[in-house]
Amino acid sequence: MIQRQPTGRERGFTILEVMVSMVILLIGLVSVAELFAVAMRSDSYSFNDGAATVVAQDKLEGFHNLDFDDTAGPGAQIQITPAGVDSLGASVTNYNDTKDGFIRRWSVAQGPTPDTRTITLRIIPTTNDARRAKQQIDITTILAKP
Repeated sequence: MIQRQPTGRERGFTILEVMVSMVILLIGLVSVAELFAVAMRSDSYSFNDGAATVVAQDKLEGFHNLDFDDTAGPGAQIQITPAGVDSLGASVTNYNDTKDGFIRRWSVAQGPTPDTRTITLRIIPTTNDARRAKQQIDITTILAKP
């Protein structure tokens, strides 16, 4: 049987070339998989931030309807937080509630003028779903007397 010698144009790939190309392909696939994981984590944070922002906005809008002079009724929620009380770190009466899987805590301080209050609102997720981020957000705003 006569075997023909391959010419320069008919040469195939060597095993070394195939292995190098497989390593390059593997590096690319691992990078894409890592990018997918980062995107999923980012999506979790975005979902949490979006839901927490809606819950915070709802509470801040509720504050606008309260009377600064009402110390016994619903207006007690916007009375200045007593000195030495950490209403952001722990649940304190009149300075916390829950809504849609979030704990809302707030602290009230005197604003820049006598007719204003500075409110810091902390939103803490209570979900136990390991796929979702558990980060809290703080929002500070100034509320004017109506």
